[in-house]
Amino acid sequence: VAAFRNSLKENTRERIPLYWAKTQINLGNALFALGENERGTERLKEAVDAYRNALEVYTRDRVPVDWATTAHIEALALAILAHRKNDATLAQLVLDQMKTAAEILQYHEHAAQANVLAETSLKAKALLSQLLGPTDQK
Repeated sequence: VAAFRNSLKENTRERIPLYWAKTQINLGNALFALGENERGTERLKEAVDAYRNALEVYTRDRVPVDWATTAHIEALALAILAHRKNDATLAQLVLDQMKTAAEILQYHEHAAQANVLAETSLKAKALLSQLLGPTDQK
C-alpha cells in the first residue's frame, strides 16, 4: 500500500494518466486484500476510492474493457461492504454493476474475461443473497 501511494506521488494523473490509473487499481487491490481479511470497512472503502479514481481515466467510452474489469473489481469490494453494512440497496447496485461489466466484455468479444467475471460474481451473489433474498436478485 505504501509503495503504491508513493508511486502515485511521483507518477501523477496529469503526467501519465494510464499508468496512474493502473497504479490506483493496484492500490485498490492491495487495500481490498487487506480489507477482506479485516472486520472493519475502512480499507474496503479506501479500495473503492482507488478503483473510482482509476475509473475517472478508464472511462467506459475510452477503454470499455478496462472500465468493465475495474468496475467489476470495485463491485466485489462493494459487495463485501454491502454485506458488512447490511445494505440491500448497495447490494442491488453491486449486482447491476457486475451485470453491466459482463455485458460490455461480451459485446467487445472478451468472452473468456466475461466468464471469469461471472465466476467471481457467483461468490458476491451468494454473499448478497442474504440481504436481497432470492426474489429480489436480477
